Amino acid sequence: MVKTPHLRARGRRGAGVRFYWEPSPSLARLGFKCTRLSDDRARAVVEAQEINAEVDEYRHKLARGMFDGARAGTIRALIAFYKSHDDFQLLADATKRDYARNLDLIAKKLGDVMAAQITPVIVQELKRAWSATPSQANHICRVFRLLLSFAKRQGHDPARTRHWASPVPGIAAPFGVDA
Repeated sequence: MVKTPHLRARGRRGAGVRFYWEPSPSLARLGFKCTRLSDDRARAVVEAQEINAEVDEYRHKLARGMFDGARAGTIRALIAFYKSHDDFQLLADATKRDYARNLDLIAKKLGDVMAAQITPVIVQELKRAWSATPSQANHICRVFRLLLSFAKRQGHDPARTRHWASPVPGIAAPFGVDA
């Protein structure tokens, strides 16, 4: 009998066995959660194999540095990572829609730029791209700042490799670095 990875059976007194897909600690750190499967062993094996296939696909994307077709280290990859993270997922629906709309606009302008290459000049160009609508330009810059601070909290801090100044007059530097 072939053992299915992450398939666990837990017995209950007088009630039979329940099957679960349990992630390893490394998979749990990637966000995979324990999942209850069917009580039928054959069906539970199939369900566990399906989850394992999803995990394998995710790991392959991770190994290639791909998130939503984006190269690792790009603004597009950072946006995809942020949208899949709890920091975004736990926001109110209206806030998510608003942020997603602005993140899509940012991705259109800066998607393939490496996050470590973002400079105040690039941010100023981003703001200038929407200069006809100053309110929208300011909101896009706020969402972009939020994205960059998220990157810093996740350990991706370009400020360690480059001196950062405030990208927009009157707005603090995106990584909390004094200008």
